[in-house]
Amino acid sequence: MSGVLSAVVLAEFCHRRMMQEAQGQGLLGSNPAKALGQDPALVRSLSQYARDVQDLLAGEFAVLDFEVTDLPKAIELQRQHGLLTNDSLLLAAAMRVGVSLLATADPQFSVVPGLQVFTPDDVQNLAR
Repeated sequence: MSGVLSAVVLAEFCHRRMMQEAQGQGLLGSNPAKALGQDPALVRSLSQYARDVQDLLAGEFAVLDFEVTDLPKAIELQRQHGLLTNDSLLLAAAMRVGVSLLATADPQFSVVPGLQVFTPDDVQNLAR
């Protein structure tokens, strides 16, 4: 294993890739998720996002589920660092399993002591 993904991050990736694929097929508008929800045939016509998710799952990642005990810690992290709910849950679960390196485009994590944050630019430079 070379990394950990939270179940929420995996779901967000899947959702975002689905929206991008739909927009690439001409579904433009301020709320593509609502438009997709009203057109099940369009949802059934999408397939690239699913391949992208499968490609991600084929990597060397473990998928980290949340535990009930993560929620009180997440609320504490929200108060300490001003994080939103999904971000604080991700951090609470990461802390529970000892993850201290985080790749994210979200700048809010940079304020958390003891957490080393890598941006997309950092990750691209590591891959070279």
